[in-house]
Amino acid sequence: MELALGGPATGFWRIFPWLLGLLALGMRLLGHAGSGLWFDEIWTLLDFGRLPLAELLTTFGSDNNHPLYSLASALSLRAFGENALALRLPAILFGAASVPLMWTLARHLTERREALLATSLLLLSYHHVWFSQNARGYTMLLFFTLGASHFFLALYRRRLPSDVTGGATRDLVGYAVCMALGTYAHSSAVFVAVAHGLIALPGLASGSEPPAVRLRPLWALAAAGAGSLLLHAGILRGMLAFYSPSEGGKMTSVPSEWTSPFFLVKATAESLGFGLVPGLVVLFGAVLVLGVGVLSYARQDLRTAAVFVLPGLIGAAVMLGLGRNLWPRFFFNLAGFMLLIVVRGVFVLATWLAARFEGELRARLERALPALGAAVLLAGSLAILPRAYLLPKQDFEGALGYVRANAHADEVVMAGGLTVMPYRDYYRAGLPEVSTPTELDAQLAGKRAGYFLHTLPTYLDSRHPELAATLRERAEEVARFRGSVGDGDLIVLRILPRAVARKGAER
Repeated sequence: MELALGGPATGFWRIFPWLLGLLALGMRLLGHAGSGLWFDEIWTLLDFGRLPLAELLTTFGSDNNHPLYSLASALSLRAFGENALALRLPAILFGAASVPLMWTLARHLTERREALLATSLLLLSYHHVWFSQNARGYTMLLFFTLGASHFFLALYRRRLPSDVTGGATRDLVGYAVCMALGTYAHSSAVFVAVAHGLIALPGLASGSEPPAVRLRPLWALAAAGAGSLLLHAGILRGMLAFYSPSEGGKMTSVPSEWTSPFFLVKATAESLGFGLVPGLVVLFGAVLVLGVGVLSYARQDLRTAAVFVLPGLIGAAVMLGLGRNLWPRFFFNLAGFMLLIVVRGVFVLATWLAARFEGELRARLERALPALGAAVLLAGSLAILPRAYLLPKQDFEGALGYVRANAHADEVVMAGGLTVMPYRDYYRAGLPEVSTPTELDAQLAGKRAGYFLHTLPTYLDSRHPELAATLRERAEEVARFRGSVGDGDLIVLRILPRAVARKGAER
């Protein structure tokens, strides 16, 4: 497959990235960017967004702290007041900026039509819009992963030693800044840096490039490491305490469905919006296309293929080894790479299929099949995009309003699991907290009935299994408030006191 890689932009293409950025910004400001917050966003606001800046720069707290995002959101809240849009504004801005950056990376790695399609898919991606309206550091991580990878590969394109004082110096500094800020945005950026180090090491023994060329990536990595340590200086002690088992760290996860690799596959399939079984079929097809795309990039340039694939493999291996939750969002920063690989795979398969024919039909198919593949990809993306605008992430307000409107004076409303902190500390709803069957019965004593609010049932099953079993046995779901977070619906259960339930069963 012959590729005409992008050169210097001219004419319309010089302003094209700016147009992309403006369009992306508008799309990410639309919808429910100002709607109610979900659990992780509330946690971010309470634990970090409201801290004094001096304290914020020296507090780690937990791995829910994405330090660069915590700092940016705290500044945004001070500038625009405490509201959902202000809290999410850094995510929106970095999400919008990552689209033209994707174009910049892609046009140096593949031909214009592939770069244009992959960038368009990112622009129209439900997941990208969702994360751009999510007050967490993931769009920052995506932005800096794309930027660092662009500069890393650019260092190898500048092959003359004299380039060290020219464009390569800019690339080296650009890499160091992006990689250092990436690790400050989210610690999983370390997997990207490790992958780049593993890619750079074999080049040291190569005699095909001058020493100055071979050493550039290592100098860039060293500068990025120094910058990262400087940025983390204030919170480094807290991070070590959190992650170190010898110091009683809190990193260990409670075994649950979330720590299983099968959960990652299931959650990814369901996030496509077609249901589990159709989603698994689509995911299986995507894996096949990804394999073809990776092979094509490896034939074009093995280093580029490694930049695309290695960070995800390293990250997955580390998370599995540590028994940590495997959320699909941990791989969101690789979305740009995945789209480039998928687009390449589709075009390679289309070209291969057309080659099975002869003559005029072959010529027509060589034109039509890639266009058809592009149309299918765009149509699939557009089909699920509206979900990013139609549902809140989690509807804590809706569930609370429902029980307040329906609960009688002799009925108690309780919170459990991951609804406790939001209703207690953010909404200040004054709901009793329940974590055991004994506490549940104590709250129901002398009451006609009770309402129990919870969300993300896997958490309740893993942290409070006895309570979860009691609720399955005795409670009835009376309302469900949909949210776009996977399994994040707000569930309203109605439960009778044990004595009343027993009398009803005897009748």
